[in-house]
Amino acid sequence: MVVAAWGVKAAAQRLSVRHNQLPGRTPKQRPRATSSSSKQPVVRFIHRPDRDYKPNNPKWLVEAASWKPDDIPQELLLECPALTAFKEQAAAMFTLELGSSECRQQLFALDKAFPHYLNHGSYGATFRLALEVQSWYRQLMEQEPVRFMETVAMAGLVRAVADVAGFVGASWQDVVPVVNATAAVNAVVASLQLGRGDLLLMSNATYPAVRSTLARAAAAAGAGLLELSFELEDLMDEERVLACFRGALAAGGRRLKLAVLDHVVSFPPVVLPVAQICSMCRDAGVPVLVDGAHAVGSLPDLALPSLGCTYYTSNLHKWMCTPKGAALLWVHPSRQDAVKPLVVSHGYGLGFRGEFLWQGTADITPWLAVPACLAVLQALQQQRPSVAQKHAEGKLCIATVAASTSTLPLTTH
Repeated sequence: MVVAAWGVKAAAQRLSVRHNQLPGRTPKQRPRATSSSSKQPVVRFIHRPDRDYKPNNPKWLVEAASWKPDDIPQELLLECPALTAFKEQAAAMFTLELGSSECRQQLFALDKAFPHYLNHGSYGATFRLALEVQSWYRQLMEQEPVRFMETVAMAGLVRAVADVAGFVGASWQDVVPVVNATAAVNAVVASLQLGRGDLLLMSNATYPAVRSTLARAAAAAGAGLLELSFELEDLMDEERVLACFRGALAAGGRRLKLAVLDHVVSFPPVVLPVAQICSMCRDAGVPVLVDGAHAVGSLPDLALPSLGCTYYTSNLHKWMCTPKGAALLWVHPSRQDAVKPLVVSHGYGLGFRGEFLWQGTADITPWLAVPACLAVLQALQQQRPSVAQKHAEGKLCIATVAASTSTLPLTTH
C-alpha cells in the first residue's frame, strides 16, 4: 500500500510538470525565499566629511569634555588615602635636610647603592607618594574597568589637567594632556599647512627628537629647515642669542612658518630669553613653539601666556617627578581649532579639549598621580634653593667645563 501510494503521487507530479511545459504556457515559478546575502548593499557617499559626517561620541566623553573643573561631580573625584594623609601631615614629613640620603629615601624609590641621582633631565625619578597613588588607581581600574575608565578616570584627568594649568599660570581651557613633549611637538607640527619652499626655524641646540620631527615634516611638504648654529659661548651670552634669532628671522622672512626654541636647553642647561625671542617672532609674524621639556618643576612661577608664544609643551616626569607618561600642551586660543591629537578616537569633533582627553584606551594613571606630585612640591617649596642660586651654580659648572676643554661647540650630529 505504501509503494502504490508513492507511485500515484509521483505520476501526478510528472503529469503536472509536462502540463506546465506545454507550448504557450509559462511555467509557474515558486517564490524563492530571500536571504540577507542577496540584498543589494546600501552605499552612502559622504562627499563632505568635514560637514556631513556625524561621529558616535560616547555620552560619558561628551560630558567629560564639557566639565569645568569646579563642576565635576564630587562622587567621581576619588582621592587615594595616602595622599589625604600626606596633606594632613606634610609639614611634619619633611624635616630632613634636602640632599641627604635620608631625605632621598623618603622622597624617592632610588637604589641605595647609588648615592646621588642628578639626571632628572632624562627620565626623572618619581616621588614615592606618586607611585603609591598611581598603584592605588590601578587597583581601582582593575576592580571595575568600565566604570573606572568612563567616570573616575575622566573626572580625575580633567581635575589633574586643571591643577597643572594653574601651576603654570594658564587657563584650564588652554591646556591638554599628552604622554610626552615629543608627542605634543608632533601634534603641533602636523597642524601646520606647510608648502613647498616654506621654512621651519630650529637650532643645533634643539632637542634631537624635535629636530627629526621638523625634518620629516619639511621633507614631506617640500619645505626646508633654517638652522641656527650656536657655540657654548653664544648660549652663555643673552645678547648674542637674541642677535642670532634676529638674523634668522630676517633671513627667513615670510617663508618662516614656525620657530622652535627650547626654554631650557638640554645641553648645556641654559635658560634662553624666551619672552624676548617670542616678541621678535611675533613682530615678524612667525608662530613660536617653545619646547619646555625641562621647565616645569625647575623654573618657578611659570606664566605661559605671558611668554608670548603660540604653543608650549613640557614633560612632567622630569623635574615635577611624576610617573612617566604625563606631559602638557598649551596652545593659544587662536590656534586650538587646528591642533589635533595624533590619534583620532572617540573625541572626534568635540573640540580641542575633548579630542585630547581620549586618544584610545590607555593607562592614564600617570596623570591621576599628578596632584600627589603637586602636593609634594608645595610641601618642599620652603626648602628649595632660590632659582638665582641654582642658575649661578649652573653657570659656574659650565664655565669650569668650558675652561677645562678650551672650546665646546654644540652639535647634535
